[in-house]
Formats: sequence, C-alpha cells, structure tokens
Amino acid sequence: MAYGFHVHPKEYTADVRGFSFVIERDGDLYRAYKSGKGLTFEDDDASTVIQGSIDNAPAHTCIQILGEVTISSTIKMKNHIGLRGGRINAYGLEKAISFENVAECWIYDLFLIGDRSTGSVGIDLSGSTYRVRLEEVEVRDFETGIKIDVTNGAITLSHVRSVNSTSRQIWVRGGTGVLMLLPDVEAGGLSDYSSVTGIEVGGGGTNPNYCTIILPWFEALGTGIKINSDAYFTRIVNPFFTSVDTHIVDEGHGTSYERAFSWSFNVNHIFKLNKGIQFDDGAGNINTILQNINGKGRLINLEQYVDDYGGNFTNFTPPDLPDGSILLAKDTNATNPAQRLYLKIGGTWYYVGLS
Repeated sequence: MAYGFHVHPKEYTADVRGFSFVIERDGDLYRAYKSGKGLTFEDDDASTVIQGSIDNAPAHTCIQILGEVTISSTIKMKNHIGLRGGRINAYGLEKAISFENVAECWIYDLFLIGDRSTGSVGIDLSGSTYRVRLEEVEVRDFETGIKIDVTNGAITLSHVRSVNSTSRQIWVRGGTGVLMLLPDVEAGGLSDYSSVTGIEVGGGGTNPNYCTIILPWFEALGTGIKINSDAYFTRIVNPFFTSVDTHIVDEGHGTSYERAFSWSFNVNHIFKLNKGIQFDDGAGNINTILQNINGKGRLINLEQYVDDYGGNFTNFTPPDLPDGSILLAKDTNATNPAQRLYLKIGGTWYYVGLS
C-alpha cells in the first residue's frame, strides 16, 4: 500500500543533519524523514521508500538507512547521491543495487545480503558510470558479489568484503581505464565456496582495456586473480595477497605486475600462465625479455641437469613434467660430452643439440 510524499506533523527526533533523508522501519511501514519536515514519505515496501528518497534527494547529499530492511526490487542509484548504513536483504533479485550511467555516487557502511540466486549480482556497475566509491561495504551470498562493466573508470573499493558468492566475488567484466583502489579487500567466504574466484578480469562484455587494480591487501579462498583472454593491458600493483588455490591465472594480453608479493598456504600454483609470457615490440622484434638489475637480459632460470650420463645422454631420462616444460641438460662424460635443450609437447620430450 503506497502512501507517497507528504509533510507530516510527526517530527523525527534523531539528528538528521547531514542527510537528505533518514529511513527506518516502524512496524510494517518503512518511513523516510527529512530534516525540518518530519515524516516525508512512507510505504510498506522498503524499495519504494529507498528509491523515492534517492530520486528526490538534492544533488551531493546522502541517504541514511537505519537498521534492517528487505527490498523487493533493484535500487537504482542517481548522480551525485550517497547511500549509507544499515542492512539490506535482497532475496530473489537479479540485481540488488545498480549503478547505470551515473557519476559521483558512493555507498558507505552497508551490509548487503542475498540468497545465492542463480544469476544474482549484489552491486552492479555498468554503462558510462564513473567516479563511484564503495567503502566499508560487505556483499554476501550472491552469484557475483560486485560486477563492474563500465566504459570508463575511477571505480574505488576501500575496505570491502565480497564473500560467499557462488561464482565470482568481484568481476571486472569490461571497461576502459577502470581504476580500482582496493585497500583491505577480502574476496572469500565459507569453505563450501573455496573454488570461487576472488577477482576476475574479462570474460565477456566490453573487452577490459587498461585496467589498473591496486591491491595493498587482498584475501581469497579460491583462485586469487583470474585474467581472461579478452583482457588487454591489465596492471596489477602491490598484490600482497593470500589464496588457497592458484594465486594468479593469467590468459590476458600485456599484463604487468608491480611489487608483487604472495603468501602461500596449501597453494597449488603461484602463477598459472596458460599463454606463457610473451614480449613483443609489435614488429616481431624482441630486445630484452627480462632484465636483471645489472642490465643484462635473460629469459628465465630453466631447470638444469648436469652429470655424467654415459656419453651422449645414454643414461639420461627427462623427468616427469607437464606439457610445455623446458629444461637444459649437460652430459659431462669425458669421451662423448653433449648439451641439449628439451621441450615436452603432447606428452613427448623433444630435444635439440647445443654446441
């Protein structure tokens, strides 16, 4: 039953200064109070009250939610409006909170909980949305906790927890110039969801280009970071993080890692690079692949096997390594010394002699 906006003689006793509206539950009703006007809006549907407050709030103001509310439809943010506080239950919704083609919005001190519905998203940012900040926010029990698919950037997450998602905790699906500042971000949850990816880049939508993800602290129970093949020029800065599965799965193009540190416990892989590491100046020329501090270029420290193998590797058998492995071997036999470069392809070792 809708009641609509109106001036009501009942004054709200709490201090509402600094907020355009303060929303609280009173029995079966949800009420919005405005400073100096008392009860301004009420309805038995929290979604109607919250959305009405957002739509009618002056620019550059904030709406405060007190206590726990349950919404029945998506909350759509508006330009230059903030949302703060409270717990929002969002059950059976495709999206709980949507930022679509909006700018300069923010959410502070909010607990958002779903019911793990198939296809559900806790917070969805899309279109030309930019300059959005989420701070002290916890998103729990969705298929994807936070989804970012924007055409430009300046998306900031600070002290954010996205936990117990069934597919991805944070998904940077697409966008150009997306900037994510992520101090103290947790993307994990219950052991039942230990295989869920912490942060995924790409995987559909607008190809993510020039995406910078800054991770002073990050924790994931499944794969830490997954970068898909449609991601270009992803920049990962300060990734000090833990995860219990593969730390980084990188299939992208031109990924850079700066000041990387990971803390391993029962980890399967630190890096899993399905496409290997490729360096190219665009003209097919490779100058320096990796460079030491002394300025000398080198590819990588390959496994080396050096011993007397009976001459010309008569008694040498390459170890059981996965496909794509490369190793160097040297037979130091005095009569028939030799050197080889081994490559394993399709379950078979191949080699070339070195001289």
